[in-house]
Amino acid sequence: MGCMLLSSAAHAQSRNETAAEVAATEEGNRQALDEIASALAAMTDAWRRADFVGSNRWMSQTGWYTFNGKRQPMAEFLDRAKANPSFGFAGQWISDFDVRYDVLAPSVIVTTWENDFARIMPDGTRGPVENALMTLVWSKTPAGWRIVHYHESTRLKDAVQ
Repeated sequence: MGCMLLSSAAHAQSRNETAAEVAATEEGNRQALDEIASALAAMTDAWRRADFVGSNRWMSQTGWYTFNGKRQPMAEFLDRAKANPSFGFAGQWISDFDVRYDVLAPSVIVTTWENDFARIMPDGTRGPVENALMTLVWSKTPAGWRIVHYHESTRLKDAVQ
């Protein structure tokens, strides 16, 4: 999993901030991005094990969960995941992917990426390869960075143009 950061330094300089203020902003952004990158790595590991409850520990109880056009309150999705922790899968193969981090504010970061994946069935067979487009909106909370909006769209890999 790689990283691409959109720097806020140019924005800060356009507001006539001092070099020290710009450096402090950049250091705060780096720390936030490191925390989110660690969370994404742990989430990906959990998805590979079909441990959806474990992968959801960074999700807020508030906000929205959207999967392939179906939108529901995050709390409803989390309740459904607790009731069916593996969603009937034994795991997932997930390709490597590069994450784009957009720092919108000191307490709001958006991550986006695209990856290929295939579900592994309980009998060990692998389903068809699909392509996923992911967008997560993260908010800084007293408990740490939490996902307040989750969006995933998938389609069969052969359908990707």
